[in-house]
Amino acid sequence: MCQRWDSQSPHAHNYTVDGLFPEGNMTAAGSYCRDPGGSRGQPWCYTVDPNVPWQLCDVPNCIGKQ
Repeated sequence: MCQRWDSQSPHAHNYTVDGLFPEGNMTAAGSYCRDPGGSRGQPWCYTVDPNVPWQLCDVPNCIGKQ
């Protein structure tokens, strides 16, 4: 489970610039997997587990009409 981007608990972070998120702000980004500023090269999130700071997210590719 991912920590909300607008939360600093249980993991404090410096991703506080709204422009880093595709939604335009941290609140709208909720707890979705993101890669703010391209920092890790694929979607990830901080976890709500105090012992696991962050994790990469497995986001499947969409197949079908484009």
